[in-house]
Amino acid sequence: MKELSPWNIYPPHLDNLVCSRHGEFRIDSLGDGTTRLRGTTWYTIEAESTWYWQLWTNAIIHRVHERVLQSIAEHAETSSIP
Repeated sequence: MKELSPWNIYPPHLDNLVCSRHGEFRIDSLGDGTTRLRGTTWYTIEAESTWYWQLWTNAIIHRVHERVLQSIAEHAETSSIP
């Protein structure tokens, strides 16, 4: 991340702000022959005002999950099984 400033300053608060600790995908049977794929990420925030940064981080990670899961769904629904 780059600080938007006309001065050349080094903002240490941007280093290691968010650290992903673990991630997983789970496939759940819905009981009617279909399945649901869920993605989960565990992360830590190393910054002051954690509550503030967590709002942004949750939103960004949610968007990443949506995009990955949508791509998987599109591929799975258009692929043929031999």
